[in-house]
Amino acid sequence: MLIRFWGVRSQVPTPGKDYIKYGGSTPCIEIRNNDDNILILEAGTGIRLLGDFLMKNDFKNGPLNLNMLVSDIRWDHTQGFPFFTPLFIPSSEITWHGPKQKEGNLESYMAGSMKYIYFPVRLDELKSKQLFRDLMEGIHSTKNFTIASIYLPNDHISMGYRIEADGASIVYLPGYNYPDLRIDNRLEKLVDFAKDADIIIHETYFEAEGKDYQYGWGHCTYDQAIELAKKTKAKKLMFYGYQPGHTDNIIDRIINEYQEIIKNDTDFTTEIIPATENMLINL
Repeated sequence: MLIRFWGVRSQVPTPGKDYIKYGGSTPCIEIRNNDDNILILEAGTGIRLLGDFLMKNDFKNGPLNLNMLVSDIRWDHTQGFPFFTPLFIPSSEITWHGPKQKEGNLESYMAGSMKYIYFPVRLDELKSKQLFRDLMEGIHSTKNFTIASIYLPNDHISMGYRIEADGASIVYLPGYNYPDLRIDNRLEKLVDFAKDADIIIHETYFEAEGKDYQYGWGHCTYDQAIELAKKTKAKKLMFYGYQPGHTDNIIDRIINEYQEIIKNDTDFTTEIIPATENMLINL
């Protein structure tokens, strides 16, 4: 599998000279398997440049048949999708996958964000073919990807995913209320879900519990991500979903401090990789 990061910032885009190293676009990750099937994780503002890339590099080989996987329907996970060029191409077929909500469905929520009062083109006016799949917790498959989904503790419905293809595994965990995992054996369930993953991509919005962490905001910390990676024995841990107020210098400082801590922990064998925009990872 190939993983390319098009957006690694949480909440809102952060343009400017202080955000060049890690990037300022909100979440979007491109995943390709060895058959060149494409799975797109999240539709934050990074998806605009991904769309341009696909039109330049993939469209010339034939119509685009894409699978979109969102973990959450809040803005930072979906705010870029109206600017995704393949949506406007008649030959494109795009299948959306996302967590089933208590009311409505994925299609109705995506259509709501494209009401005419917000955007000049409605969802039902798009030229491409749109399909929608509301996911429950379980195992799903599409285009030679196997996708396991798990509910995450939050004040709204959100999911984490384990994606497997070509003998490799990626666990994707966006923001959630990590302390809730320590109740009723839920941490053990998530550890089992992510166990022995080749890569865990984990949100790192706050610096640390007991420091700047705000419980109930649905965001995670660096030390929470490290704790989970250690328990799962994942090969690699990718920091991701950075706080808008964390500049390149701040993120560098935080990562350097944690690298100093874990180098003395002989039980921690996971390689840490801070995600940056345009980063490529081959599994």
